[in-house]
Amino acid sequence: MEVIYLGNKFYVPKTLGYQVANCIRQFALTEVEFPRIVGFSLGDSNLLRSGKFDLCQVSSNLSNIEIKVEGYEEFPIVIDVPFNDVLTIGHLRKAGIGAIGDDEDILLSVPDSSSKTIKLIINSLKSNTSAADNRSLLESKLPPEFLDRCNIIHSRGSNFDFGINVVPGISADIVTVDAKTPDSRHVLEQSLKSIIHLFSEILEETLN
Repeated sequence: MEVIYLGNKFYVPKTLGYQVANCIRQFALTEVEFPRIVGFSLGDSNLLRSGKFDLCQVSSNLSNIEIKVEGYEEFPIVIDVPFNDVLTIGHLRKAGIGAIGDDEDILLSVPDSSSKTIKLIINSLKSNTSAADNRSLLESKLPPEFLDRCNIIHSRGSNFDFGINVVPGISADIVTVDAKTPDSRHVLEQSLKSIIHLFSEILEETLN
């Protein structure tokens, strides 16, 4: 059985199009997780409470960013992001955090020019999670004295938006996947990896 993938289209053996589409859809709706910023620290906890910046706005900015981090198998992780008076999307990218937006998009502004480092806590989550629940998830993973210096924030779920269409053909069925957002493309990527892993295990067990 041959499956050909071109762009966003799968050419699969005739009559199997709907089975393939349903398989992708079921995996996409179950176990896919997304990296999200769930907290941050500016080193001195007094700075977070100083009133020098809008803490609610900063928390909202960070919680709504669609990000991607690679090379990590376990979460949560803490990434240091150096900046001066203004933290931008570009600073995140320089620190190895893929983010949606322009390099100049401002996330945080602190009214002095001294060099600073913001520590971003990133966790892998499936759905909307409150700040209280995020803290509970982090308490067994990170030192309490570090968490006490952090502002733990609400994190949103996935911006999940893709459609799957099947066109039966004469010699093959065409399955088209329209991933409309970065989160949706992440869902598709992770779903396909999960499907490949599952069927590889089934094949290995069968051959043994």
